[in-house]
Amino acid sequence: MKDNYNLRIDGNKVLLVPYRRTFVENYHKWMSDPDLLVLTASEPLALKEEYEMQISWHIDPKKCTFILLQKSKFDESKLTGRKEIDCEISSMCGDVNLFFNNYENSSDAEIEVMIAEPDCRRQGIAFEAVSIMMRYGIQKLGAKRFFAKISSSNEASQKLFRRLGFEECNYVACFDEHEYHLMVDEDVKESILDSTKYIIEREYEVSD
Repeated sequence: MKDNYNLRIDGNKVLLVPYRRTFVENYHKWMSDPDLLVLTASEPLALKEEYEMQISWHIDPKKCTFILLQKSKFDESKLTGRKEIDCEISSMCGDVNLFFNNYENSSDAEIEVMIAEPDCRRQGIAFEAVSIMMRYGIQKLGAKRFFAKISSSNEASQKLFRRLGFEECNYVACFDEHEYHLMVDEDVKESILDSTKYIIEREYEVSD
């Protein structure tokens, strides 16, 4: 999606930056991990295919992706005088995505989050990243319902989305997958916007 390609969103624990070409190599390393492939229900890709995927996601109007940077690590790295892009690459910790693939209801958004770096888990990064992404989806992309498909083995992700107010709405036995959803009525919208009102949006200027 091109809408967020020049946008950085600053939270308290995480920075959301667009998925640029400079992040592909690190992303590919993550997605070579068998455990992450299982948790994200993904197929392994060659590095060349990963670069092609990054381009296709950039131009696809139904896919919105942000790379997650651990804010504390990014801030510490900047103090050393390193280049901004090097600070970003060294503080990468995961990604968060929205997919608008429901052709019958264009305001339905599937949401995914991955914290790929083990030392960045259980720190509230995923919670904040999803909250900020929902804010962006509501304000900028017109999302009125969020849903997440989660493997039965991924108990941490199920717990995360329940904490965010999602309720289980379906189970697909053949994939052993639970679906959780959150309807964005006025109360939910107000709650999400209020809980993330501290975020700062900046123009993202780092080149590929």
